[in-house]
Amino acid sequence: MYSLIQGLLFILAPKIYDRYFLVLLPGVVAAIAVRSEIPVARRLIGWLGLTCMAIFSIALMHDWLSWNEARWTLGKKAVASGIHPWEIEGGLEWNGWYAPATQPELPPAPGTGADIIPLYNFDLRFFHVIGRYALGADQQAGTIVRDRRPYTIWLPPGHRFFLLVEHTTGAASHGSAHIKGTVEPVRASP
Repeated sequence: MYSLIQGLLFILAPKIYDRYFLVLLPGVVAAIAVRSEIPVARRLIGWLGLTCMAIFSIALMHDWLSWNEARWTLGKKAVASGIHPWEIEGGLEWNGWYAPATQPELPPAPGTGADIIPLYNFDLRFFHVIGRYALGADQQAGTIVRDRRPYTIWLPPGHRFFLLVEHTTGAASHGSAHIKGTVEPVRASP
């Protein structure tokens, strides 16, 4: 039934990607197991495998949502304290959410104060990110922890902290002076 409902939702999708079909997997496995003459022992092994996969998937999703909740809460708290979102390297979603409506084709020229690559900015399409601060799960060399937010994970079970770190070398010299006079982010925070 679940797979049938999910399959019907394809009608609403403007574009369908192959990964969307993964939600149909449990229904296909159930249909094969119920309608074939597979021995009961093999059927039980199949259901056990599917159950383990479901439990593992739910635990991973919990951990991802917990991690993201900590990241966004910490980032919004930093913005509320007066840090401009463009000073924070927060990952692809953060950088994209606070990106200006138009991006420059090329990175800023060296020596303009924006030529220091932020700690975690692996996607260098976001040239507006100054990276004086960074949201991350670990503390890099050359940084100090300014704030932290706890979150829980199920795999392996435990508690972790998400950090707001500040560069102690380089980035502090070009921080907010670089963004004076810029426009506010296009979107409000999520």
